[in-house]
Amino acid sequence: MKNMHWIWSYIKNQKFLYFSSIFLLIIESISFVYSISLHQYIIDQIIMGSDFGGILKYVLLIALCYFIFVILFVVNPYIQSKIHGRVKYQLTEQGLSTLYSTPINIIQKERNARYVHFFTNEISIVARLIGEDISDIIKHLVSTIIICVLFIKASPILFLSILILSLFYIKTGKKLSNEQKTVSKDIQKKKSSLLIVLEECITSTRDVIANNRGEWEKKRYQNSFIQYFKSVMMEGKLKIKMVFSLESITSIAQLIVIGYGGYLVFKGVMSIGLLVVIYQLTLELLHSFGKVYNLIFSFSGKMASVENISNWFNTKPKQRENTKTISSIESLTMNNISFRYNSGGKLIFKNFSLDIPIGKKIELPYGSFQNLE
Repeated sequence: MKNMHWIWSYIKNQKFLYFSSIFLLIIESISFVYSISLHQYIIDQIIMGSDFGGILKYVLLIALCYFIFVILFVVNPYIQSKIHGRVKYQLTEQGLSTLYSTPINIIQKERNARYVHFFTNEISIVARLIGEDISDIIKHLVSTIIICVLFIKASPILFLSILILSLFYIKTGKKLSNEQKTVSKDIQKKKSSLLIVLEECITSTRDVIANNRGEWEKKRYQNSFIQYFKSVMMEGKLKIKMVFSLESITSIAQLIVIGYGGYLVFKGVMSIGLLVVIYQLTLELLHSFGKVYNLIFSFSGKMASVENISNWFNTKPKQRENTKTISSIESLTMNNISFRYNSGGKLIFKNFSLDIPIGKKIELPYGSFQNLE
């Protein structure tokens, strides 16, 4: 609940655009489902009933539904990407603000790779979750509810059968979802550790060569990579379980619809057009369950990144008197610097001192110095 409240703090800054996006996504789903339900009238009344008088009406309705669907199919991703970009900008800005207000002695204790990982990986994950994933979950949930209502009106027994299969699927998914969150958090942790090892290897290259520590560094890197690889493989196995669950349920559902639906058609209880619509709605219902499951599955994993970023933003290190932060640095100062390229060569700098105010640019041309503000 704490993480959801934190997410809402970024949504409320652009409520109109955000809820407009959700509304258009819902309209997109409705237009698609309604176009499928119109197939029943085309088959039963026009093809089977030879009533060609109303063909223009239904063709125009289907064309209108597909036109709305295609337009929104293009517009909605654009709006979502715009929201995604705004949220990412806000998160990056707050991340920089947090970094600038952190005492320098705390920053020095952390590896740079940790902050690099936040800015290049986890902030992007959180921005996508807030900007796109939540609205997609709502869209597919609404679509699933609409299909369920249509399905109940068409054939309650078939719907009950599919629902039982889906409930089993969701129960399995809930278990895998919890495992996914743990594994995703472990992946981000192992990836951050791997980046730290790489950073240490690069910054200590001279010492590694001088002390002949190449093999030791290689083993250290390999051990860190193996740990990261194992976590990624564990996530892959969970996704394979997810695919196996979905395909198994889809196959069973198709057999039930064709078998029981065909039986009802032979008995005259169900029309061929209704059977075709139910078959399509069955697949669409399972796909909707699958999409919702996939989004919730990934959502739970991405919540680990939300927790990491929110904890970082909410961490308030104790600042003592005269505590230095990046934002409190007023200038960079060099005192009495002497430098030459080769031993015994001409001094390039001799007792050179320079004070560079933050926000100013200093040009050092050959032979003279010029302060450019």
